[in-house]
Amino acid sequence: MPIKNLRIRSHFLLDMQVPAWLSRLPGIARIILFAAIFGASSVPSLQGQSAGLSGVVTDAIGGVVPEAEIAVMNEETGLQRSALSDGAGRYAFAQLPPGTYTLAAVKEGFESVITEGVMLLVNTNVTNDVVFGSVEAVTETVSVTASGVQVNTTDASVGNAFGTKPIRQLPLNARNPAGLLSLQAGVTFLSADPLDARKSGDIRNGSVNGAQSDQSNVTLDGVDVNDQNGRLPFTSVLRNTLDSIQEFRVVTTTANADQGRSAGAQVSLVTKSGTNEMHGSLYEFHRNTATAANDFFNNRAGVGRAKLIRNIFGASAGGPIKKDRAFFFANYEGRRDASEGNAVRKVPGESMRNGFLRYRGASGAVQELDPAFIRTNIDPLQIGPSPNALEYFRSFPAPNDSTVGDGLNTAGYRFSASTPLIWNTFISRLDWNVDRDGAHRMFVRGNYQDDSIGGLPQFPGQPPNRTTEDSSRGLALGYTGLFGNNIVSNFRYGFTGQRVDLGGAQTASRVSLGDSIIDDLTGTTTPQESYLPTHTVAEDLSVMRGAHSLQFGAVFRSIRNRRLNYANSYHFAKQAAWALLDGPTVLDGPLVEAPANPGVYRETMASLLGLVNFYDANYNYDLDGNPLAVGDPVSRTFGMEELELYAQDTWRIKTGLTVTAGLRWSLMPPVREVNGLQVSITPSIDQYIANRIELAANGRPTREVGPIGFVRADDPQGGPLWATHKKNFSPRLAVAFSPQARDGFLGKLFGGPGKTSIRAGAGLFYNIFGMNMIQMIDRNAFGLTSRVTNQSFGVATAPRFAGPMDIPAAGLLPPPPGGPGTPNPTGLAFSQGVDSSVRPPYSINPTVSLARELGGNFLVEVGYVGRLSRRLLVNDTAAAQYVNFRDPESGQYLLDSLRELELMIRDGRPTSSVQPVAFFENLYSGAASGDQTATQSVYDAVRASSPDTGTALYYIDYACTPFCSDLGSGAFMNPQFWSFDTLRSFGTASYHSMQVSLRKGFSKGFQFDLNYTLSESRDLVSVGPRRGQGERFGQIPSDTYWSAFSVINSWDREAQRAVSDFDMRHQMNANWVAELPFGRGKAYLTDMGQAGQALLGGWQVSGLWRYTSGLPLSVLNGLAWPTCYCYQHFADVTGPIPAQTNTTNARLIGGGSGPNVFSDPQAALSSFRQVVRSWWATSDSATTCAATGSFPLTWRSENDFRYPSKGTLCSFEPRLST
Repeated sequence: MPIKNLRIRSHFLLDMQVPAWLSRLPGIARIILFAAIFGASSVPSLQGQSAGLSGVVTDAIGGVVPEAEIAVMNEETGLQRSALSDGAGRYAFAQLPPGTYTLAAVKEGFESVITEGVMLLVNTNVTNDVVFGSVEAVTETVSVTASGVQVNTTDASVGNAFGTKPIRQLPLNARNPAGLLSLQAGVTFLSADPLDARKSGDIRNGSVNGAQSDQSNVTLDGVDVNDQNGRLPFTSVLRNTLDSIQEFRVVTTTANADQGRSAGAQVSLVTKSGTNEMHGSLYEFHRNTATAANDFFNNRAGVGRAKLIRNIFGASAGGPIKKDRAFFFANYEGRRDASEGNAVRKVPGESMRNGFLRYRGASGAVQELDPAFIRTNIDPLQIGPSPNALEYFRSFPAPNDSTVGDGLNTAGYRFSASTPLIWNTFISRLDWNVDRDGAHRMFVRGNYQDDSIGGLPQFPGQPPNRTTEDSSRGLALGYTGLFGNNIVSNFRYGFTGQRVDLGGAQTASRVSLGDSIIDDLTGTTTPQESYLPTHTVAEDLSVMRGAHSLQFGAVFRSIRNRRLNYANSYHFAKQAAWALLDGPTVLDGPLVEAPANPGVYRETMASLLGLVNFYDANYNYDLDGNPLAVGDPVSRTFGMEELELYAQDTWRIKTGLTVTAGLRWSLMPPVREVNGLQVSITPSIDQYIANRIELAANGRPTREVGPIGFVRADDPQGGPLWATHKKNFSPRLAVAFSPQARDGFLGKLFGGPGKTSIRAGAGLFYNIFGMNMIQMIDRNAFGLTSRVTNQSFGVATAPRFAGPMDIPAAGLLPPPPGGPGTPNPTGLAFSQGVDSSVRPPYSINPTVSLARELGGNFLVEVGYVGRLSRRLLVNDTAAAQYVNFRDPESGQYLLDSLRELELMIRDGRPTSSVQPVAFFENLYSGAASGDQTATQSVYDAVRASSPDTGTALYYIDYACTPFCSDLGSGAFMNPQFWSFDTLRSFGTASYHSMQVSLRKGFSKGFQFDLNYTLSESRDLVSVGPRRGQGERFGQIPSDTYWSAFSVINSWDREAQRAVSDFDMRHQMNANWVAELPFGRGKAYLTDMGQAGQALLGGWQVSGLWRYTSGLPLSVLNGLAWPTCYCYQHFADVTGPIPAQTNTTNARLIGGGSGPNVFSDPQAALSSFRQVVRSWWATSDSATTCAATGSFPLTWRSENDFRYPSKGTLCSFEPRLST
């Protein structure tokens, strides 16, 4: 189109005068000040809310044209920019707002060239070369249309951008724009719906190209909007609506130096601004039960469809306040759900409710013990099954689902319950072009949300386990100034206030009977309030000089995390057969046959007897050691600051060859408690573990290592949680080569200039490090919380169950002296900490790719994407694990010797044929008696708890029952802690993938993206220190999270290395928007009248499709703790993996139809495969009719196909089916 009003401005350089006071500052101070003030906007920019346009001007035979006048204009806002091509014909524009532009090129002696439809998407650099034609027809103007797809010829970044059309038209679940991240290659996707806690909070959901799922970085208009607390993927703290987002861009890997606060994906969103024309929308989306499918397991259990009534409605408006100068945009969106959610709980079966215990013996036969047998032969007090316990068990609803529980004593209860939801979202933005040409621009954007969500109850008729109130809000201010044609300054200030209050069901201390085999009768979630204000200040400068685009930048963040938490405000007690002083001896009694799984049998028996033998008394203190009242919350305010600087040069060496090199520096001081409620661990965990190892290697008991203590952070022995690391430099390098052959074989092969790009790059990226560790740091407020454990009971002495809210006073120990500097915790406490030697994790990300633009607006890209991660944070329990003790006489080790006994137990070897093992003969000489050797006595003790070797060690090392080692109690086991979770920096990971993308830019009414990824990821642990949202809401088992985050055997770490929990070998996803060819301006029925157009015209179809291979399935060992009472271990393969004999679901071991993970579940009890895969395919589609362009009507359908897991299982425990 003509651009008569487009003005070409003269080209000049800005001479910067240095103030006298600045020249007097020391050199290093000037450098720091300059960086802090100016920073750098790049092409694309740090803020992730602008774009760049560059190219080369040539004549018809390929000669460069210098000093050509180039101008760009955005008709919607009136913004204009102009420049002159340099001596090599190059031109460049930086910091252009995303949008559609018209480019004009004028040179005396040539016909003018106007290129329409140049689309600049957020955080992208578009190359648009200009070719002048005839030199005679100087009065002519040639108009061309820009290609709908663009080959990246600038850097090695990987990722796709989405414009307004696909954002608004694609059927994104819950209308969540951040879900567009899932439509990239290399993304593990389970759900982008923040309400689907089971999936969106899953620790595997949202991993991008091998990065842990908490490492993606999200910005809105260049301002940090990350969930600093949970670091959930596909999530912005400030909710964005589809109607408010103008552009969306993801860099999945190898970002330039101007980006990369984290090692994961860089997600940039831009809020829509007003234009010179008034525009708006009024919309309503309705979904109800009639169009919803029932859950597979609900169908199987005979539970009807959960009610689903959802209304999403809103309005938006935008337009000019003053034409070409000032604009406004506003959007309100509401959501109301009168819906139900599905839940399943483990409940007592009929036999357990009546005092019977059923178990599977070693032979596989089911044995049953009646109440009379239990009273006479098991209970030393001759009470038998506790009347109070049976009354409690009968309070549970009757089971209706045999896929949950052990199929003998426990089963599942599946139900639907109301989960009401109210969301209110308010978004507004003002833009102002300070001068007529838009060389100086300002904007302000505000967000506010008011949400209320009700969760599922523990059982029908009870209050919700969790309620959520969210009143987060945000503000962003921005200024962009153009000084001359080659210097752009960009300032941003942002405030994001995340406020979430969680209601809980627990309001008092409690007793959990049936812990680990059934769920509690009432909810156990506790309230929590949190407010996280984040302030971001950034100033950028971009300087274009000849073939170089120089960028320098700085960003400063201040984050506070104010928390009010009731998690440790109440006491807790339960039955724990493994902690009974005489558990194996008494509970096993004169059985007909030994149980196949002693741990499950004993916990069930202890529950029937109503034994309450394990007590956790939680006491919280202030810094002066004064205990808080039971039920009072713990208040903490954590704070941290971050500073990042970077410098980068994009050097266009020649046409078709660009090198981008940069360096980023990050300063991430340790998190601190701003009110001084912080302690240090002494000695350091690293030193403490080293001392334990040294003692064990020299044959000395671990108790000699001495206790771990806590001191105030301001104590001479104290200090910060970890050191401030000042060498976090992140180099980045990328090379992009675009062959320029115009004809001949190479011209045909590469398609001509700018049609093919060969790119390679690599960069070092540091993980988010600090505030994401708060969930771990504040889990028990170490040093300021005493969790006093009492497990000094036997079967005869343990108090009996009186009720779920009645903790026997005899079990609760009084509060010990509290506060830092007081006596160190003893008596097998549960605690956690951070190794003061932790260092920021990082990854090295290499990429190589080939992209080729095809005809018809098609683009194909094939590439390699890799990641090598180092110093990943790992939860290590080495401070509490049984140390791998070395017998100084024989040189044998504890774990090797125990493994030798376990192999004999698996073979069923009788005690009399067990040969002496030197380790036990030397260290357990007192266990020998009569005709039994010491080894045979230890063998009997280990077999009584097998496969739970950890429980056996507890008895023969700490409790000295029935005997102890010659070194006395605490030779191998830490007498101070049951568990001591510690963040340490020794995790590593690797990821390698091939990624293929086929894209079609919008033309002829159609656009689509198709992505395929073939990859493998291997690691030591697969998740960072955040706790999953689903696990926080009680919907993902704790063992699932902690086993994925923890090294179970610290003395043989590499044994745990395997494919990552988020590893999907094959992934495919697609999205499309297609206008149907009917109506005015289309291929068919072009001459229809108004009524026909309203009925048949304007239809389009859009959709999403995904297909993946399955996720790995971790097999836990079933109530066994081989290294400490921290977490269950993964099962070992003990024999040949049985071949699958059918393709249908096998019957459950307890009877009834599947699904069952294993084709032969009986054999699977002794032979587990560690990885079970499935496939998963989903498709979404939406059909929209917009007859007049004013009132679109949309129909959306979703199809979900999965086999065979019927969900997103994280783990399989054999105790669930034994």
